[in-house]
Amino acid sequence: MLIGLIYDIFRIKRKTIRTRALFIYIEDLIYWIIVVIVVFALIFYSNDGEIRGYILIGVLIGVTLYMLLLSNIIVKLSVKLLDLIGKIIKLILFVITYPFRIVLKLLSIPAKLVSKPVKKLLKSIKAYSRIRVTKITLWKKSLKNMIKKI
Repeated sequence: MLIGLIYDIFRIKRKTIRTRALFIYIEDLIYWIIVVIVVFALIFYSNDGEIRGYILIGVLIGVTLYMLLLSNIIVKLSVKLLDLIGKIIKLILFVITYPFRIVLKLLSIPAKLVSKPVKKLLKSIKAYSRIRVTKITLWKKSLKNMIKKI
């Protein structure tokens, strides 16, 4: 039954967090490594490392009974519990950030009033600097021409 529970932990993770195919393969590999370690530890503890047919039959019966009787209940309850915890965390974050959002909205009103004249000023500075650069380049060209003639 422990093997089925470990599998359900991976199922719950997959239902709550979407993952790509590569990560699913990695998770499956991790699952099988965990299962091998658990089964080996149980066999070593109970039979001094002797592998017998009844052990494999017991593992199959345990996994089958768990999957038929408890798996769906545990997965559904766990997913709903994690969704509830996620909603509670979102609510807490909403409550915590609410004063900051109000302050930002209040500060955005004067910022909007100031931003229009500042944008106009920046545009005029940009236009003036273009004219200035153009005049400087014209002076450079005329100076080069004068130097060539001399």
